[in-house]
Amino acid sequence: MSKYKQVKVNLTSEHHQQLLDVALKKDMTLAQYIRDSLNINLKEKPRVRKKRTDSAIYNKADPLLIYHLSMIGSNINQIAKHLNSGNSLDRVALSTLIEIRDSLDDYKY
Repeated sequence: MSKYKQVKVNLTSEHHQQLLDVALKKDMTLAQYIRDSLNINLKEKPRVRKKRTDSAIYNKADPLLIYHLSMIGSNINQIAKHLNSGNSLDRVALSTLIEIRDSLDDYKY
């Protein structure tokens, strides 16, 4: 499969609209019309990139929730660093972790 190259061209609004109108009359996209006008026949159809639609879900997260999750992540990283440096986990830290786990279980669906 050969790779296709894209060409960007600057046009005035009027010229762009003229090309769109002619392409529409011939029931073609603008790209198809330009390739047809230049007698370019592609062996394979160009790959069209689809826009991601799942990103809108994540953009609506509550900033306060993100902040608190970040703080929890920082605390967990500090505990991991403490344990990885050879230190042991005392009862207070262990009970705190259990409380965090229990409170997070309340937020599960």
